[in-house]
Amino acid sequence: MATFLLTDFDAKDFQLEEKLFADAGLRFVTAQAKTEDDVIAAASACKADGLLIQYAPVSERVLAALPQVGICSRIGAGFDTVDHVACEKLGVWLANSPDYGVGEVATHALALALDIIRGTTFHTADIRAGKWHYESNGKRRRATEMTLGIVGLGRIGKRMAHVSRNIFKRVVAYDPYLIDGDFPAFVERARSLNDLFAQADVVSPHVPLNDETRGMIDAKCFAAMKRGGYIVNSSASARSTHTALSLLFGRKRNRTSHESRTQFDYVGEHRTARLSSGCWNAKTGLALSSTICLPSTLFPVAHHEISALQTVWPD
Repeated sequence: MATFLLTDFDAKDFQLEEKLFADAGLRFVTAQAKTEDDVIAAASACKADGLLIQYAPVSERVLAALPQVGICSRIGAGFDTVDHVACEKLGVWLANSPDYGVGEVATHALALALDIIRGTTFHTADIRAGKWHYESNGKRRRATEMTLGIVGLGRIGKRMAHVSRNIFKRVVAYDPYLIDGDFPAFVERARSLNDLFAQADVVSPHVPLNDETRGMIDAKCFAAMKRGGYIVNSSASARSTHTALSLLFGRKRNRTSHESRTQFDYVGEHRTARLSSGCWNAKTGLALSSTICLPSTLFPVAHHEISALQTVWPD
């Protein structure tokens, strides 16, 4: 009986997955591996033939130590925690769930954009502190007068454009791998990444994390941004260079009639923090958040594992 190991998880219930594997005559084992050594130990202990991976790192070292593993499936769309070059080298199948969470991530990013544009989180904090005033966080702009910039028009990027098209005045996007005919009619094409940052009031990146995109949003992009621009990052922070951003704040200071100040706003799903003093107007804001992980992600990944077993290793 082949064995499949769920290396780590946040989900509280895997009844669907357990039944799926059981019906296929396969053994399903779980662990909470956080390091490469944890993965090796857990997979060796159960003699796993396949790995279902949430966050656990799977490097060439891990795969070399587990020669019996024939497939790795990432729970989610991204697979940057798995060494895909090593998988190809060692003949290990690598799968992901590219259509998972498309709507959730797109609407989550839009919600974050509207939150920081309208100041909902900050007004909530003021109300709780008993000091609310409609101008307490500065003058607000209307989304219908703003331009949304999307980096990457894949599944999520296109969905983000679709759900935002009637909210923002314009939607522009940058994707060098998409031909003009595949650009939605309601999305304008930016000539370059810097061109997109120069046009957009709000930028939302939706690209996979790899060697090409790591740190792609750099100091040049931030320097090209309009005053009062925002970045909503619902993917991974490694796509942007935070050092470049912090350095830029030292150069692009926000000026009021009294003094020069800089403000950096960090908005997460369960937290709000203001770093350094300052006023709201004429600033560059940054909204950061993780995407939502649903327990049902495991189900399609389990299908990948079973299908691969039945197709590649029929005996």
